Amino acid sequence: MCGIAGILRFGGPTPPEGAMREEILAMTARLAHRGPDGRGAFARGGVALGHARLAIIDLSESGAQPMRTTDDRLAVTFNGEIYNHRELRAELEAEGFAFRSGSDTEVILHAWDRWGEDCVDHFQGMFAFALCDFRLERLFLARDHAGIKPLFYRRGPGFFAFASELSALRAVNAPPPRGSLQNVDYFLRFQYVPAPRTIFSDVFQLRPAHCLRVGLDGREQEPRRWWRVRFAPEPPRRAAEVREEVRAALTRAVSRSLVADVPVGIFLSGGLDSSVVAMEAARLADLPPTAFSIGFGDRAKDELPWAEQAARTLSLELRSEVVEHASLDILPELLDHYGEPFGDASAIPSWYVARLARREGIKTVLSGDGGDELFGGYERFLAWARGGKWAAARRSELWRDIRFGRMKTLRDWIDGFGFGPEAWTRFVCFAFWPQRARLWRPELRHLADTPSGPFLLSWVHARKSGKGRSMALPQSMDYENYLPGAVLAKVDRASMAHGLEVRPALLDRELTEAAARLPEICKHDRGRSGKLVLKEILRERFDSAFVDRPKQGFGIPRGKWLSPGARGWEMLGDLLLAGRSPLHDWFEPGEIERHIRMHERGLDNSQHTWLLLVLALWADRNPDISFTETPGSPPEGGGA
Repeated sequence: MCGIAGILRFGGPTPPEGAMREEILAMTARLAHRGPDGRGAFARGGVALGHARLAIIDLSESGAQPMRTTDDRLAVTFNGEIYNHRELRAELEAEGFAFRSGSDTEVILHAWDRWGEDCVDHFQGMFAFALCDFRLERLFLARDHAGIKPLFYRRGPGFFAFASELSALRAVNAPPPRGSLQNVDYFLRFQYVPAPRTIFSDVFQLRPAHCLRVGLDGREQEPRRWWRVRFAPEPPRRAAEVREEVRAALTRAVSRSLVADVPVGIFLSGGLDSSVVAMEAARLADLPPTAFSIGFGDRAKDELPWAEQAARTLSLELRSEVVEHASLDILPELLDHYGEPFGDASAIPSWYVARLARREGIKTVLSGDGGDELFGGYERFLAWARGGKWAAARRSELWRDIRFGRMKTLRDWIDGFGFGPEAWTRFVCFAFWPQRARLWRPELRHLADTPSGPFLLSWVHARKSGKGRSMALPQSMDYENYLPGAVLAKVDRASMAHGLEVRPALLDRELTEAAARLPEICKHDRGRSGKLVLKEILRERFDSAFVDRPKQGFGIPRGKWLSPGARGWEMLGDLLLAGRSPLHDWFEPGEIERHIRMHERGLDNSQHTWLLLVLALWADRNPDISFTETPGSPPEGGGA
């Protein structure tokens, strides 16, 4: 687990090697928190690769990066873990490849020699890497199947640059990237900017399970998808047979995730997903992992008592901490790590629980992320399964769309009631069209009308899987969008701010494919309760009171923390009511104040005020960014 960066210069005289090293060192310096155990740089011709190291596998210097072959033909910088690196090493050694280290990074180099671009399909784990093949004059970038590890890239006049975090791309010797107001509207809709876009018009994310080839002359090929899960429920089978299949895949997934040369901890929120991972880890680990949890002192949001019960049941040592509204003071620093507005408020407790684990000397932890998406745990999934077109209509206050003239055609009407992409967008939208249209100044109001390209592309694929009210359709939509864009991005940036690696064991590729095949009756009982197969596994150790309780989630008491007298209210006043924020150039000042005053009067409008607060904080900390209306297009049209 590390931070990676790189820069390719082309189209002119080859830059001096010293200048390339200086530039790449400036980029990797922005990633020092991701890799406190060492820093490396490599420059040759117009290529420079950088690396900030967090040593988890092969702690010796032989695992240092960027790593090269003995003939300097290949060089790689790699972030993540290849869990099956020992098996791949044995296979490659049997074919005559010689290894100099025990590092999984070296496996990538030899796997490239053996399988070329298809090497990514042989890797079990989480990864983002860039490999330069000087003989083929090619730079190859790849990202893991679920999007656990991030990878951003930017193309400008005469250069192509990439990095684990957006902040490193700001260190490139080039004018600052330009912000996109269209992407601001996407943020208001979803609380994050869906990949491949970012808040910037000329900086992009490589989407999960995609790879990208760039010639050393600067020519790019369109990003290519190397893997895709298909949520295709099988016909009903005996429950015991299904449970054992998932149980076996779960055991192998957790076993793979425990591979490390350092002690492994676990995030134990008290929810079902982290509890089932903890249950397996406690059974499989040589030493019981230390568990870490966060509380809020608010019974409506606090799962700490359940985490304590789970730790007692599994005989795990639990370290915990309670965070209060003053904890919001870390929000500006946290947003710097995201590099763009990010509205999932659970990033706050994620930051604190990561700090807690790191202070205890832990470098890597397991988590339960992905359980809701894979096994059908979200309430919106259940609403869809119950007959979600009416739920969608209620959720979106559809009459407002009619009143504001949003629905102009029969297609608008059909989509709104549940037969097109808008149907699922309504379930995951945070600020609906009426709110956004009122917020933007008149000359910018058209930005609220533009569909989100990634959602439209995902819908085409999801419709092949999910027929009618099957959970497969919303699962597919969330797996491709919400999971990598919100859940995994949140955890990666919040944890790596402290140099902590998080391994979402449930997102193991084998387990993902097993979950995608689950018969519908193993996911939910007519839309009343979800994650049935995980609950049956948990009953091996936990009682019904623990397993069958209502879902709580992992969010802060946002409404309370933004109320008058709390720290969030002070921040809203300082940034937005004072009228000095750039947001007043984009949005109607009266509408901004209306949202805040609603909350002041006791009407919980925290969902919207939180997004405005995050956006205002980010804009305040990035005054050098100018904005354009257009969102920009990924190079070669790669992925909308």
